[in-house]
Amino acid sequence: MFRRYRIADAAAVIVILAVCSRILGFLREAVIAAYFGAGAVTDAYQVALLVPAALFTVLGGQALGTVFIPVFTGLLVRRERERALRLAGSMLLLVFVVLLAAALTGIIFAPVLVKLVAPGFSETTAAMAVCFSRFLLAGLIFFGVSSFLSVLLNAYGHFTVPAAAGIFLNLSIITFICLFGIRWGIAGLIAGTVAGYLVQVVAQIPPLISRGFRFCPVLDFKESSLGQVGRLMWPVMAIGAVTQIGPVVTRVLASSMPPGSITALNYADRVLQLPLGLFMAAFLTASYPALSAQTSSGDLPGLKKFITDWLGLIFFLAVPAVAVLVILRAPLIEVLFQRGAFDAAATRITAEALLGYAPGLPFLAAGRFLARVFYARQDSLTPMLIGAVVTVLNVVLSVVMVRFLALGGLALAASLSYAVSMLVLFAVLRRRIGPLGGRALLGRCLKMALAGVPAWMVMAGAVSWSGFGYGLAERLVSLALAAGTGAAVYFLVCRWLGLAEVSLVFGWCGKLLARQ
Repeated sequence: MFRRYRIADAAAVIVILAVCSRILGFLREAVIAAYFGAGAVTDAYQVALLVPAALFTVLGGQALGTVFIPVFTGLLVRRERERALRLAGSMLLLVFVVLLAAALTGIIFAPVLVKLVAPGFSETTAAMAVCFSRFLLAGLIFFGVSSFLSVLLNAYGHFTVPAAAGIFLNLSIITFICLFGIRWGIAGLIAGTVAGYLVQVVAQIPPLISRGFRFCPVLDFKESSLGQVGRLMWPVMAIGAVTQIGPVVTRVLASSMPPGSITALNYADRVLQLPLGLFMAAFLTASYPALSAQTSSGDLPGLKKFITDWLGLIFFLAVPAVAVLVILRAPLIEVLFQRGAFDAAATRITAEALLGYAPGLPFLAAGRFLARVFYARQDSLTPMLIGAVVTVLNVVLSVVMVRFLALGGLALAASLSYAVSMLVLFAVLRRRIGPLGGRALLGRCLKMALAGVPAWMVMAGAVSWSGFGYGLAERLVSLALAAGTGAAVYFLVCRWLGLAEVSLVFGWCGKLLARQ
């Protein structure tokens, strides 16, 4: 199934490193929460993070790999290595120049950008956000270069160091906070963030050199493949600009809520990203080169099977994850964050946001995969147009639902938007390449949902029965038992229902253990 073993090998590496990165990531968030809590200062930091992140996404950075990898691997497949190196060198220089200009522009206009993102901030909070964003904008250059180096290594089939990039960043932030947090305050967090971006760049240079990459600081505009990337890039940049409207509107609305609301949304999103980053994103990253090759081969039946198999796997993994995030949301957030300055009130509003985000998890992951199918077919315009329409829907839903559900309404609006986006992408793709076995896929998904019901009941019963105690160790054990028992029930029911995804996942896990 879909080049199972090569993808499984790569995904195994990514999952192992992702587990380490996520553990460190939650340790980082726990340290930040303990030192700074959820209030005006952390709200200012979250907005300051959003400013460079939004610029990077608008410039196409988030989706750079989706347009670069198919062109670059195409040159390698055709044995045009020198052209591939010229393309990579030109792109690296272009990324640096564009991000340098963007960072300088952002530093100058930081007060305007902060006012746009968080108009509800008080004068003091806004001033902090402006100061923080200027320092983080300087780190945007390192972050962008690191992201492109990761894309380049993935194109070469090297996933280890890029997957470990998050580990370097998390270690840097934790180290700086622990060493300088008391003396420097939030400045220690900002310094650790920028230093982490620089470490990510340095760590990826040796594996690139070992693969024969040579950087020539020349923009070769005569290279036709650079123009091909550019033609594919502008719709991606438009998508980036459009997709940032939703998060910006969310922050705009949340900035008028009580202090800590923006931080609560961020922590809820971090928890949502845990299953996405550990399993689904790992498989998506490892599968993309194979997806590009499958698309280039012209094997349409094989491509269709590839798509439906992956969608089934995504939903199979997402159902128990949603159950855990919904039923165990409060004890999960307590275990992860509630200590020091992060109190019970912060846990309550974060759990409220997570309840809204959780149902969107399977649609978010499936939508990302379907967008990659379009990119592999060198069609970046269609996801852009769909993204624009869905973003408008997200804004409308956010404005309406925040009036009735407050912070949870903002999160639920995002989940509904993820669902609409995924369904529209699937419908358009079906129209382009023909039937994708949608009814059979829907039948499998309904079986997964059915299997999720007893899992939900088991976890809900565990919450009522145990109460999760008061000590950290006791709560950790109770949480692990509740989630593990629910997952076991889910897998057993899925196996009884004859779902092929069970054999695939357990086969992959067995292969991973055998390798160890």
